[in-house]
Amino acid sequence: MFKKTLFILPLLLFALPCMAQENAIASLDKAIAKISEAESISINFTLCQEGDDTAGTIDMQREKFVLHLSDMTVWFDGTTQWTYIESAQEINISTPEAEELEQTSPLLLLQSYKKDFICQSTEKNGDICTAVLHPKEPANIQTVTITWDAKKNEITRLSVSQEGGASIEITLQSYKTDKNFSPDHFVFDKNKYPNTEIIDLR
Repeated sequence: MFKKTLFILPLLLFALPCMAQENAIASLDKAIAKISEAESISINFTLCQEGDDTAGTIDMQREKFVLHLSDMTVWFDGTTQWTYIESAQEINISTPEAEELEQTSPLLLLQSYKKDFICQSTEKNGDICTAVLHPKEPANIQTVTITWDAKKNEITRLSVSQEGGASIEITLQSYKTDKNFSPDHFVFDKNKYPNTEIIDLR
């Protein structure tokens, strides 16, 4: 009996981290579902890139989104993307691939993290949890770190490390779900930008 106990104990100790990670992933799924399963959502956030903090908002409705930053606005209607650069007074029109969209708005990673990423590790400090993800296939994105409040089931921070050492950190300030957006909300309206140069990259 004593020998059996010595044999089983290491197996139990090995299983505990696996169980803890499974519990953490289940908790993460709930927090992400609050965003990804909403019919529509509007998020206020702070973007930190290369030491500069910028306040922004993003409205999302399934695959559609409109992203507002201090010097840039991006509309995506599910097929076409319009990128308005205020300083240049120009609009770039493109048909982006999935990876390009995720680089434009890393929050979109939350909608497909299980499909494209593997959870490498998790940590828990009180109600605050952190998961480090790595892409399943070689990609420009190297790691994604998600922080969330397990008690509230809310994502609080998203950090993305890219190839070459660049990194982006998004801190979610607040969000509202099930807002009513018209289809035109996700389409660039040239009438509102009459003096803007349009560059069609499609």
